[in-house]
Amino acid sequence: MRGIEVFTGDQAVLIRELLAARLRVDLPEAKRLRHELRTIGFYISDWEYGLQPSGFDALVDRGAIQITSSS
Repeated sequence: MRGIEVFTGDQAVLIRELLAARLRVDLPEAKRLRHELRTIGFYISDWEYGLQPSGFDALVDRGAIQITSSS
């Protein structure tokens, strides 16, 4: 695993937004969004290819990813 598993609430919101945006853009823009996710410490490849916001929520629900209070 290259990324981290604990994010603030604000980071979680941003991750969901970026994952959703990746579904609507072309490849160059998707790469830019992926870079933004990695800057936060979230690597899609740590979880599953094509991860969507609902998949992120499922990871949170099962405890694979933890959300702390926003700071």
